[in-house]
Amino acid sequence: MRTTIGLVVLGCLLADQATAADAKKIIADVRDAQIERWEGVALYKTTIETMGMGIDSHFQRFALREADGSIVPSFHEVGEADFRCGAVPTEPMSEAEIMAWLASRSGGLSEMEDGELPAGADAGAMPMLSRFMDSVTLAGEESVNGSDAWHLVANDIDMSGPEDAPTFNIDDYELWVDQRTLQMVRVRMVGQVDDEGETRNIDMSIDFSDFRDVAGSAMNMPFAQSVKMTGAMSAEEQAQMDEAIEALAEMEKELAAMPESQRAMVENMMGDRLQMMRDMVSGGAITFESQIQAVAVNIDAEGQTCSL
Repeated sequence: MRTTIGLVVLGCLLADQATAADAKKIIADVRDAQIERWEGVALYKTTIETMGMGIDSHFQRFALREADGSIVPSFHEVGEADFRCGAVPTEPMSEAEIMAWLASRSGGLSEMEDGELPAGADAGAMPMLSRFMDSVTLAGEESVNGSDAWHLVANDIDMSGPEDAPTFNIDDYELWVDQRTLQMVRVRMVGQVDDEGETRNIDMSIDFSDFRDVAGSAMNMPFAQSVKMTGAMSAEEQAQMDEAIEALAEMEKELAAMPESQRAMVENMMGDRLQMMRDMVSGGAITFESQIQAVAVNIDAEGQTCSL
């Protein structure tokens, strides 16, 4: 009997080790595939439409020096002032050094809104994949938006940034990877954010879809992004939400009194913003959709062509 129990325990341990090894291999393959897609790319700009607004995001290539000494490319969002050929350091830097450099720049990380998200699954992916690999396990295989995907899970991920930035303590970080393309098709983070002495829970998931080749490069990226987030409001934001609740209640009264054609026109003009307000007021998750309208590769803010 003891022998049987011992064999069962040993089998479970070996299965866990195999699962961890498989997961690390998947992450390594994801990294390698992304590096290939970035071949020849020095910088790029995306134009995104979200909630009826157009937003330009600028990304520069950095040389990331990882903990084991290896050097890999990593793209990070910069301000338009730094979106120029040769504007960022070319020497290898650690993740902390890159973040410090970005935070020091006007229009860079220091001016990004709290919770602002990268414009695509690839932006800033390398540092996260490195942290993810330390504790990743393979949870199984699932279908995500029509893709056969591996479901990977890691725990206690360090998301620390510059000293003046909010600190994310991620209890669970989940990643779904398309088995055919090795693209990330879904990300989910569950944990807490510490911001100016206030701690609040956060649960955020992002779905990536509509993957397309980018002209003039080997890049392939998701042109559609769907974000769902709960529990992310600070006390100040909650006060603003209380005001929004009152404003929405008054708006709903006015909409109800309008002729149907006029009401439809107003709702169409507000688009996703009205539905997002309704979802937030009802206690549901904050959800919004983003769509990339254009991607320009290796052309900087002055119209100059950049190369590596």
